[in-house]
Amino acid sequence: LAVTMAENGFYVIGIERRGDVVADLRSGAAHFYEPDLQQKISRLISRNKISFHSAIPERCPADIYVVTVGTPLDDSGKVSIRSIEDSITDIAGNAKDGLLLM
Repeated sequence: LAVTMAENGFYVIGIERRGDVVADLRSGAAHFYEPDLQQKISRLISRNKISFHSAIPERCPADIYVVTVGTPLDDSGKVSIRSIEDSITDIAGNAKDGLLLM
């Protein structure tokens, strides 16, 4: 989704908490396979259309936030929404009027 948005004119700031994944993405290496994904990421990085961070940058210029996080099962077998809650809390700290959250 991030790559497609960047290819279509949006400046994308990707947030990933795992430092090793951020390092890989910054070098153009995706942590999952999708045809041509690594080439697209590298091209978008070189064109300054996408960047990757481990936290939302201060004074983030974003108007639109798209949350895509895992929802693993907890010890009792129920879906854990902790990642969603953590993401929303982080976004709320950077929120400004007119924010679109999806």
